[in-house]
Amino acid sequence: MLGGAAAGLCLFAGYVLQTIGLKYTTATKTGFITGLYVVMVPLLASLVYRVVPKLLEVAGVGIAGLGMALLTLPNEGWALEFGDVLVALSTIPYAAHLLLVVRIARWCSPVALALYQTITGAVLGAATFWWTEKAFLHWNSGLMISLAVTGLLATALAFTVLSWAQRSTTATRAAVILTLEPLFAWLTSLVVAGEQLSGRAAIGAILILSGILVVELKPTAPAEHPSG
Repeated sequence: MLGGAAAGLCLFAGYVLQTIGLKYTTATKTGFITGLYVVMVPLLASLVYRVVPKLLEVAGVGIAGLGMALLTLPNEGWALEFGDVLVALSTIPYAAHLLLVVRIARWCSPVALALYQTITGAVLGAATFWWTEKAFLHWNSGLMISLAVTGLLATALAFTVLSWAQRSTTATRAAVILTLEPLFAWLTSLVVAGEQLSGRAAIGAILILSGILVVELKPTAPAEHPSG
């Protein structure tokens, strides 16, 4: 229970920094910078467990990070802003959350772990949101659909499946696999809205898949990595 609460606290901290950062920067930049938590995972694991990341892990993370940059960043480039710094800071609790979940999932029920995280985030949010703006509630079909999608699919189901899957992988592998998120976002846009991938974005998608393969296909060490 304490482990799930700690994971929920990390998740809440990441959400807060990312959400406030969105007020001062763009969604495109936020998407790329948030993806840098993939790089933070092996670095944070090295500090916590005092181990050096495997060379192929570092290579895979680097390739996937480059692919995410090509996939999400605009061609004209951008300057560092206050919001960018806040979003960059959010990658630390996001990476810590992933490390915690991989560790806790070994001995905790996936459903219980997802429940503890969600409850912790909900309690912290309910205790702090009042100082940002006046709350109001207007029930309609759009709101109910949004609550069903974000509450049931994107939260309850997603965290339960993640908790279950992360019982049998390392934090670094999980982080690199999660870089598929922007790729699936592009594919969804293609199917739903007919949005085409540019040549630059297509190269980025290929690099993301390549980074995952580099990490996944490396030789398995006989001893378990401390981060996983």
